[in-house]
Amino acid sequence: MTCLSPKDKMHYENWKKAKECFEKGFLPCYFLQPTANKEKLPTLIVVTGGEGTAMEMYFWCAPEGLRRGYNVLLCELPGNISTVYLSSELTLRADTEVPMKQVMDYLYTRPEVDIEKIALIGYSAGGYFAARAAAYEKRIKALITDSPLRDIYIMFTAVFPKILLSRKTSSLLAFIIEHFTSKSDKVTIDLLLWESGIEVFADFIELVKQVNLEGIEKDIICPTLALASEGEGQTFLNQAKLFFDNISSTKKKMKIFTKKEGASAHCQIDNISLASKTIYDWLDEIL
Repeated sequence: MTCLSPKDKMHYENWKKAKECFEKGFLPCYFLQPTANKEKLPTLIVVTGGEGTAMEMYFWCAPEGLRRGYNVLLCELPGNISTVYLSSELTLRADTEVPMKQVMDYLYTRPEVDIEKIALIGYSAGGYFAARAAAYEKRIKALITDSPLRDIYIMFTAVFPKILLSRKTSSLLAFIIEHFTSKSDKVTIDLLLWESGIEVFADFIELVKQVNLEGIEKDIICPTLALASEGEGQTFLNQAKLFFDNISSTKKKMKIFTKKEGASAHCQIDNISLASKTIYDWLDEIL
């Protein structure tokens, strides 16, 4: 598969074609209903990560939710691909509770939504987006994080030494990225900078330092399901455990998918059906 940087014109063209195929409207969020009736139903908000789109998220978890009688809102927040293409000002931000408030306000206008049964799931970096929003937005009645990312800066220090992640060494880091990283890593960095509206990687790292749940995890009180996979590596698993231990939810569960289950990859991309079943089995019990 060819890696495309957002600087490559085909990156935009591929996104545009996917969007046109998926929708007849123009918004980067999609409200899906299992029935045309106006009865109030439980609703799952689905938040993607840094490289995803709302269109992709449909295939990850929407069919199972619709089959079980859930409304599903596929949602892109500032910094997600469709959002940035539609407005260059809606770039990545740490305070995801702000845009999530607008999402919740919208759901409260829908007669098909049971406002006492609104759940939120975040995939990949969306695990942080969702968790941060749930710490502030008490209208969220259930939270699923897949994976529970509580400190994104730590993810970068697992790849680059801290000494390189400062403005003082930005030129050295730029040289290392240019000459010693793989093409896929370069594309990922291009994407992150583009989604953040930032040109210099060191400035992006300063933003990343704010993407942290430390001190606010205790404010997550709704029932919470924390998901991770053993193949994601120890850094991911450590963050999942810290997140799980620090939240105040009295109803909380953590599930680590295994290689034996065929679901050891990031966000269980190697066994989406098992992950989806696990998510909705838990939601059926909670909601």
